Amino acid sequence: MSLTDWGVILPVIGGAVAWIFNGYRERVWERAKRKEDRYISLMESIHGFYVGAPNVAKKEEFIRQYQLGWLHCPDAVIKKINSFLETVKTGVKATDLQKESALRDLILELRNDLFKEQNIVIPVCTKKSRLKPSEFQFWAANN
Repeated sequence: MSLTDWGVILPVIGGAVAWIFNGYRERVWERAKRKEDRYISLMESIHGFYVGAPNVAKKEEFIRQYQLGWLHCPDAVIKKINSFLETVKTGVKATDLQKESALRDLILELRNDLFKEQNIVIPVCTKKSRLKPSEFQFWAANN
């Protein structure tokens, strides 16, 4: 092969590799965005369990998001959701502290999973959150 042939072949190969990598990165980004949207829905609906009077509609939405989570959530997140739901299940005598602890653990696991997903797309130094479950605080607006 002549030098002119390599001058044509190398840019074509380089372009193809760039195109493939860009497509992969785009698919990963879209998957991460869908996961983030699901986790936001979980966080919004979880208020049905711990803010003021119980909200059945929000609880149902949380359970629906949990069921959909079986399609994309890692095992650790599913297990944390199960642990949380066990503490708020009707007939279970879990203390408020146990419920809060299970919720904090769930929220931290969601956060860690999102960070892990974001590191695939945009690498950063921290692969896991350094926050502890006890650092999540429960706030409610006062009238």
